[in-house]
Amino acid sequence: EPGLSGSFADASRQAIDVMAPVAEERGIRLGSEIDDQLEKLEGRFAFAILTNVIRNAIESIERSGRHDGRIEVSARLEPGKTGRGVVIEVLDNGEGPPELPARGGESVFRLGFTTKPGGTGVGLAFCRELVQELGGTISLTDREQVKSGKDQGRGAAFRALIPLGASQRTKEEPLQS
Repeated sequence: EPGLSGSFADASRQAIDVMAPVAEERGIRLGSEIDDQLEKLEGRFAFAILTNVIRNAIESIERSGRHDGRIEVSARLEPGKTGRGVVIEVLDNGEGPPELPARGGESVFRLGFTTKPGGTGVGLAFCRELVQELGGTISLTDREQVKSGKDQGRGAAFRALIPLGASQRTKEEPLQS
């Protein structure tokens, strides 16, 4: 099964390879920048996170009615407050995250939360569980709040930070449950 073995970089590229035809048939450009340093890190979780988030980005762009849809995926090593970590970012120019009440306790990461007709609200909840199990943090914000080069339109910015220790598991070492 894709993404269950190999390096973080391999799992990330596999996710992009799986989702690229889905994006292309909808006229959406999918770009990626995967840090070569991630070749050394175990990354079985990267495939699941990226396929879920890229699928959401594709659907958001479709709902926005844009004809110039773009998704940019990056994965890199980055220094953090408590040591280095792996940062996964997915930026899109779709309709952006839903407007949520500031104090409603509602979260796009809550199991069952969806804005899509027929949606199950499982994808981002699964991503959150996976990232938290690895000791990381996860966020989804308006793209305008993230420094991005071209095209400062509406859209979403997904970001996950996973501490390096969690990303360095060997292939034989199972995730703790």
